[in-house]
Amino acid sequence: MRYCDVHRRRDDTGFRITYTMDGENFRYTDSPLEIPVGPGDQVFVDVIPVVHTDGFIGLLRRGVEVYCLAT
Repeated sequence: MRYCDVHRRRDDTGFRITYTMDGENFRYTDSPLEIPVGPGDQVFVDVIPVVHTDGFIGLLRRGVEVYCLAT
């Protein structure tokens, strides 16, 4: 299970993804496709910006379950 937080960069040049696998160690990436997940894994994300839609669709195509927690 992976948890992702997507937030806008301070200089407003795009978004950064913070993710964790254990709730204690956090890593950063600029693309959802760089999150180390595979078929059957679950990713819980707070928001999916339009610019990252293709990346999260790519995770779905790899067999990853993606859950968006925002309504």
